[in-house]
Amino acid sequence: SLSQIRNLVFQNQWSQAQSLIDQNMLGRPAGQLAYQTVGNLRLSIGNTSGVSEYNRYLDLTTATTVTTYAQNGIRYRREILASA
Repeated sequence: SLSQIRNLVFQNQWSQAQSLIDQNMLGRPAGQLAYQTVGNLRLSIGNTSGVSEYNRYLDLTTATTVTTYAQNGIRYRREILASA
């Protein structure tokens, strides 16, 4: 459908292009696609020996996730916020 939509846009046929978008590209239900992930992120922290007190949690009310752990006597905390 994307090539058809592009052709309609280039021909200034906006309502027909929008109709095809609504029918084929919005997901089920229609508002759901906006919350899909863009990709995966993998972080390499290095040597994981000596890691203790590893904990992670997700707070849906504040849209944050927190990871904490201790390694070689140092406490680490990583906090991530998700926002539209």
